[in-house]
Amino acid sequence: MQIWTKASLVLGMGLALTVAGAPNTANAASKTKVISVTKVARQAYHGKKGNVYKTAKLSKVAYRLNKTKSTTWYVTKQAVVKKHGKKVQVKYVQNKAKTKKGWVYSSNLKAGKANNFNNDSTAVGRYVSTGSVTLQRAYNSANGTYGNLGFSIGSAWNYDGYANPDKLKDVIKDQKALVNLYRSTFKNRFSKTQNTLLSATANELAAVKATEGNKDLIISKMETFSDMLGTQVSQLS
Repeated sequence: MQIWTKASLVLGMGLALTVAGAPNTANAASKTKVISVTKVARQAYHGKKGNVYKTAKLSKVAYRLNKTKSTTWYVTKQAVVKKHGKKVQVKYVQNKAKTKKGWVYSSNLKAGKANNFNNDSTAVGRYVSTGSVTLQRAYNSANGTYGNLGFSIGSAWNYDGYANPDKLKDVIKDQKALVNLYRSTFKNRFSKTQNTLLSATANELAAVKATEGNKDLIISKMETFSDMLGTQVSQLS
């Protein structure tokens, strides 16, 4: 017959607790499981909240999305992960230079490039420089905000003295500059409804071949489109 002393009972209970606790530690380490990984076509995304994790197991944070709002992330693969018993989808992201990378919950990403004021302002100035001298004189470079940048776009193609351009080639230059600015820099940057409207208006403007007889029509269409585009740009942040 085995006799249990108080000391041996305490020791026995300690051992029992230790043994019982071991499986829990193992379970905690295996709570996140990568079920599948799939390659996808490279696509641009951006995010304003959530984390970029070092691995698909989502345990260690590499970056905070709210501190990288101006970063455009490019997705090349996605995974299905089981975390705390629930399946979630995550995407593998890299910045353009591939100096930052990691995994992000798909729900924290939005399709399209991130808003980057410096890049956008530079792009507007670059395309204005391809237009007529009149357009370049009318353009006032934006002063640090999207509100000013949007106003500058609208006012540049609505310059008071522009109603009677001297040369057809100037109208053609400015028509091309405006369409190219939209398509290269701001296409698909707004709401679905606005993107559809802007795209249709840009296509309509681009489809009209400028002639001596329809210069006023082209100017009117540029004024309308630049106002629309400028209004949307002014609401970016």
